[in-house]
Amino acid sequence: MISAIETDVSGLGIELQQNGQPFKLGTPLKIDPSTPPTLQAVPVKANDAALSDGTFSAYATLQVDYQ
Repeated sequence: MISAIETDVSGLGIELQQNGQPFKLGTPLKIDPSTPPTLQAVPVKANDAALSDGTFSAYATLQVDYQ
């Protein structure tokens, strides 16, 4: 599976994207207030996963440092 936030369902993750491209977790992101990025959370599954309909949970922390 690509770099993704784990969920409580085996084989299912949440990929964070910046402007439509995968965002590497744990890396800093400089933001220009005049052109803020588009951030998205996209469900992704492992190639060998067999998923069923149902609910899932995932948790992450977004840390923001203002300079």
